[in-house]
Amino acid sequence: MHAPHPAIGLTSAVALATAAATPGTLAHRVARQTADGTLRLGTPAGVITARAVPAAEGASPTVLLHRAARRIARAELLVPVLEGRPA
Repeated sequence: MHAPHPAIGLTSAVALATAAATPGTLAHRVARQTADGTLRLGTPAGVITARAVPAAEGASPTVLLHRAARRIARAELLVPVLEGRPA
C-alpha cells in the first residue's frame, strides 16, 4: 500500500530512455545522456541505468536495462553418500 509497484520503475525507464533517444522529443532535449546513450534514472527503488541502442530508420531503439541483483536467500543441500558408491 502507498508504494509504487516495482515494475513501474522498469517500464518507465524503457519509455523514458526511448523518448530521450528520439530527436525532437522533450526528453531528448533535456536528458543528460552519455555519448553511448546511457541514461541514469532515479526511481523510488533506486537508480536504474538504461541505454538506448539506435535502430534502423523509423524503428524504436532497443533499450538495455542494468540492475544490480541482490542475494535474497542462501541454501545448502546435504546429499548423503550411499555405501559402496564413490563420493
